[in-house]
Amino acid sequence: MPANKTGSSPKKKGRRLRLIVIAVVLLLVGGLGFGTYWSISTVRASFPETTGSLQLKGLSDPVQVKRDGNGIPQIYGDSPEDLFRAQGFVQAQDRFWEMDVRRHMTAGRLSEMFGSGQVETDAFLRTMGWRRVAQQEYDTKLSPSTKKYLRAYSDGVNAYLKDHEGKALSVEYAALDFKNDGYKPEKWTPVDSVAWLKAMAWDLRGNMQDEVDRALASSRLSAKQIEELYPSYPYSRNKPIVQGGALNEATDEFDPKATSTGTAGATGGAAGSTGATGSTGVASGVGGATQGLQSRLTSMSKTLEKVPALLGPNGSGIGSNSWVVSGKYTTTGKPLLANDPHLAPQLPSVWYQMGLHCNQVSSKCPFDAAGYTFSGMPGVVIGHNQNISWGMTNLGADVSDLYLEKVTATHYLYDGKQVPFRSREETIKVAGGKNRTITVRSTNNGPIVSDRDDELTNVGKSAPVGSGVDDVAPDRGDGYAVALKWTALSPSNSMDAVFGLNSARNFDEFRKAARDFAVPAQNLIYADTKGNIGYQAPGRIPVRNEGDGRYPAPGWDSRYRWSSKFIPQSALPWEYNPDRGYIVTANQAVIDKKKYPYLLTDDWGYGARSQRITDLIESKIKDGGKISTDDMQSLQTDNSSEIAKVLTPYLLKIDVKDPFVREAQKLLEGWDYTQDADSAAAAYFNSVWRNTLMLAFGDKLPKELRVKGQCLRVRPAGDSGPLEDLDGNTRLVRECGTRDADQAQPDGGDRWYEVVRKIIKEPGNDWWKTAGTRNHPGATDRDQLLAQAMKNARSELTAKLGKNINTWSWGRLHRLTLKNQTLGTEGPGVVQWMLNRGPWDLAGGEAAVNATGWNAAGGYDVTWVPSMRMVVNLDNFDKSRWINLTGASGHAYNAHYTDQTEKWAKGELLPWAFSKTAVDKSTDDQLALTP
Repeated sequence: MPANKTGSSPKKKGRRLRLIVIAVVLLLVGGLGFGTYWSISTVRASFPETTGSLQLKGLSDPVQVKRDGNGIPQIYGDSPEDLFRAQGFVQAQDRFWEMDVRRHMTAGRLSEMFGSGQVETDAFLRTMGWRRVAQQEYDTKLSPSTKKYLRAYSDGVNAYLKDHEGKALSVEYAALDFKNDGYKPEKWTPVDSVAWLKAMAWDLRGNMQDEVDRALASSRLSAKQIEELYPSYPYSRNKPIVQGGALNEATDEFDPKATSTGTAGATGGAAGSTGATGSTGVASGVGGATQGLQSRLTSMSKTLEKVPALLGPNGSGIGSNSWVVSGKYTTTGKPLLANDPHLAPQLPSVWYQMGLHCNQVSSKCPFDAAGYTFSGMPGVVIGHNQNISWGMTNLGADVSDLYLEKVTATHYLYDGKQVPFRSREETIKVAGGKNRTITVRSTNNGPIVSDRDDELTNVGKSAPVGSGVDDVAPDRGDGYAVALKWTALSPSNSMDAVFGLNSARNFDEFRKAARDFAVPAQNLIYADTKGNIGYQAPGRIPVRNEGDGRYPAPGWDSRYRWSSKFIPQSALPWEYNPDRGYIVTANQAVIDKKKYPYLLTDDWGYGARSQRITDLIESKIKDGGKISTDDMQSLQTDNSSEIAKVLTPYLLKIDVKDPFVREAQKLLEGWDYTQDADSAAAAYFNSVWRNTLMLAFGDKLPKELRVKGQCLRVRPAGDSGPLEDLDGNTRLVRECGTRDADQAQPDGGDRWYEVVRKIIKEPGNDWWKTAGTRNHPGATDRDQLLAQAMKNARSELTAKLGKNINTWSWGRLHRLTLKNQTLGTEGPGVVQWMLNRGPWDLAGGEAAVNATGWNAAGGYDVTWVPSMRMVVNLDNFDKSRWINLTGASGHAYNAHYTDQTEKWAKGELLPWAFSKTAVDKSTDDQLALTP
């Protein structure tokens, strides 16, 4: 058959190609091309060949690549090496720009592509040493078969690179030539693939940001106030994942059928502590934090934010939904499993749909799997094979700690002795500029991450140190450095787990594979074709000798080092066919800490989504009801607001005199709390919620936590005197926020739901009181503050959506714009216009099951999304369904660039063919790869 290089029909491409002509003119007018311009052939040059026959060196036998109408490939081969070699080739066809950027990021080499603007980010990534750790994993930890698969994958990528360069790889390379003329991608290596797991681990690293934020908050809030903003998990209301079982402390094995003896804290050091009393780490001294430490943590926080900006902001939004229902309660008589991971929106999506099928499944070729993969990494990350299905959500275990270190230029203090740093030099190559050399210093706790910001050269004069260690605190002198201890910085064999999951045939083999999943720690749910369902909490989770990980710890005191052992895999909670007939994981607590002796974390998600899912499942199966695939799909797009159910009754009780505000208040009367895209009530409520948070909490937080450029008149830090002097002059000072909008607080997530829930019945609680002046008094109780929030919301929406409330809708506020990696966010405006897509008006919201998250401090734009959705039917895999955020292609103007997005936005799913018969029936393009 002749090769098809268009990737789409002329009709589908017509309008976009006409727009390109306009873009070409703009590029010429703007002088961006310096005599060179993007033509239609430039854009089309990188579209992959999807039909006919191509030679792929290294194959043992021919491989078939069958693509459906959405360009999703299913690969068929006779050996694992052939499958993974073809996977590398096909992913390079569709997504190599994405792969190339990812590997430069994980290696701390972005400056080689994009110039000096990335030096600081590279320096931070080199300091952590992701690529070094990935190399150690490949050299010393991974199994021979995993290394063989990684080499085959790399060979496939490199076979594609051999015949493609510049615009033939992706149109972004044509744009890159404007700034970095002559750039040519290096060959792909197995370590490039392994390193991507470090990036995902960083995205899902746990409570590091909470640890920083609590310490930063201390410049304006007392220890008691900070703890009120981080309430304990509501175990009695929002059920944990594992609802029974206990640890056999004699054997250190978790038994899901055992009864807890309530001996929490007997094992694992500080397990069960809440940190509220400040008895560990630096918690008790946090109220006395000085400007020096504030400056250090502020600078480090800014540096931390630069890395997640490439992957998605780290915060309460990051998480996922997954649940599995036993055949006892389904219409099929076999389990149904659903999953939708929540990540920052990217274009292309972080996920790549694919099937990997051995023509004859055997011990020599054990793979028959399909699902969601990462471009740049072999195997299927989430999906199913011929026997089992699995899903993932972020476990949220506390696997990182910050340590204060007393340092000199060459040494750090440890147990009263000066110990020399472990140091190394790193050279950062810069496109169009001079090389930069940095020195990375490490203590026995980890690398000094505070070295990576110029502001940190003038370190703090003092730092808070908790009770119990004040007597051994070193002289503060010029202040403390900050080191990072993180499980991902030690080699592991997590890559082995991917192939173990792909080939697992039953729950025992699934659990065996899970044991290798060290980082990132994930909740793994399970179902199989025999009707079983299950759950396993894996991960390398530290045991702390002292401290609870909620605040930076004193690095000079050996009592605060991690224990030499981690929580044993045999001791981590799991379930198998629980009596209730379903399992829900949505970033809530794994298990009640009163019934479990090890400390997993004290910074769980608060369970708003998980309990809503649980309630909907329970309502469906009560009185003998059954759950269908349609029900599972519908549940994924549930838009109900849990905080609206709490707050709206109080809003409706307020006697609003202003007819302008009263008109908006009436929108809430009879509202069912559903955040549909066309809902005016949802728009108004979410604006009231945002303004409530800002009045009650946001305006009282330090500038380090508030939105950059958002300026307030506030009390000077540490000042508790009157707001006006004796002459009536204000003593307030102007102070502007410093944090990016998608990272600022209060973000409005379900932690804030709990904060408000705890004080909503206390109208005189101090949080409801706001600052005022003689002429403009502040709120003195709850109802006054809520009345002000409703007034502010009415004004805000009038400005944003118009005076006529009949034209308001939540979707007009709550919009998603998909931005192409790197050039779609920081490239020339015309290039952004060509590469980006949107906006889409979305339903859902923060902490809703349909988790289209937004940051209440920063605005209403969508910052988190269900990055994909799937529902797996264990009775008939061909009746499963799936969808991706964007499409299979990473090539702008290819028909499959964002061809799934419209359906995704509407909550629709695509049919998911798995059997060879079904795949053949759905195939539109077929490509033969030959030896």
